[in-house]
Amino acid sequence: MNVPDGHTTALLREALINHKSGNFSVALLQYRIILRRDAGNLTAWESLSCLLLTLERFEDCADACQKALAIEPESPIAKFNLASALNRLLDAGIKKENPSEIMSAVNQLIELEDSDPDDAAWKQSHFRLLLGDFEAGWQLYESRLRLPGFIGNKELLTIPRWDGKHFEGRTLLLHWEQGFGDTIMMLRYLEQVKSLGGKLLLFVQEPLTDIAGTCLGPDYVFGHPDGSPAFNIQLPLLSLPLVLNTGIDTIPSQTPYISVPARVPNKARIFSGLTKSQYSKKYGLVWAGRPTHEHDSERSVPPDLLRPLEAVEGVSWFCLQREAPETVPFPGAEPLGGLLETFADTAYALSQLDMVVTVDTAIAHLAGAMGIPVMLLAAFRPDWRWLLGRGDSPWYPSIKIYRQTEPGDWPTVIQRAAADLRGQGT
Repeated sequence: MNVPDGHTTALLREALINHKSGNFSVALLQYRIILRRDAGNLTAWESLSCLLLTLERFEDCADACQKALAIEPESPIAKFNLASALNRLLDAGIKKENPSEIMSAVNQLIELEDSDPDDAAWKQSHFRLLLGDFEAGWQLYESRLRLPGFIGNKELLTIPRWDGKHFEGRTLLLHWEQGFGDTIMMLRYLEQVKSLGGKLLLFVQEPLTDIAGTCLGPDYVFGHPDGSPAFNIQLPLLSLPLVLNTGIDTIPSQTPYISVPARVPNKARIFSGLTKSQYSKKYGLVWAGRPTHEHDSERSVPPDLLRPLEAVEGVSWFCLQREAPETVPFPGAEPLGGLLETFADTAYALSQLDMVVTVDTAIAHLAGAMGIPVMLLAAFRPDWRWLLGRGDSPWYPSIKIYRQTEPGDWPTVIQRAAADLRGQGT
């Protein structure tokens, strides 16, 4: 490493002053001169990376950060700037729907985080699936089963695994492992699985047993591990696409595959609430998901941003927000969330609506599984199942997707949805 001489030190001090004062072109030239003289000057590389990030020259910034990290691998400035630059390059790749740019940024971000192999594969799987590369994506997705944070029943994984082939004379247990929406999405496979063999058991989250019981296929549905009959093979629900070789064109997309259960605890009260409709058209509205979700801040919409929907004529709006049952985003919208105590209640309410406008929540999956028209408000970096660059969903034919074209830009998305509703004459 070269030792900076007095001239270099003085020039670096002057460059930092110009940088701080906003004389970016002068500071940029001075940093370059310094680094030609002293390529091992950590402060110059760090400062240059800061300036290039400000100038939105993200590829150059990433290069400067790598040079700094070669000198000092633990440089917090270089690590922060590199992550920022790579995230912006990832956003650019998403905007252009360019797989090579997306995966290049993803892999560098994973390397920067020093992820273990399973964690790295788990993160890569989401982007492979997002890009529609199901062949590689499903394989990588299996890494979730080896992660410490796996929330399913790990003891079940010790039982012989079903390979997706005929299983006559045996009993197969399919079991939940992730969120409500994930389970609802995978219930589409039940009839297909049943056609391949003997007895089919379905273990889902307790709150989903009522709606899961309406699906064709399972011989027995239960929501508590103690309620399981004997079985000799098993498979986590989210492994079904892999073992059944699901591609974009082979997704079981026929809906509805879920219907309203026979018993709906709050049916009378929900029906009464819906009679407050001023117009014949009844639309549901959901603007937020579970607050503890890892990406909830990205997928949820501040309710006041939904006001453009108020101007859509001839529609009565019903809020299905359980977490804020009395909140309404605009006058005239009726709160219904307080009555949705079970998924049976929610399924019944959805069945009485003409359409649902929702962010990415379990309600989007339930409405899609019931074949109810949905306007899905999707974040710029959506969940993998919504893919990129599509206004439709191969998973749910009744869903139309409204995507952010810039990170965090919900107003444009909502204006576009409202304009479409007005154009449809509702």
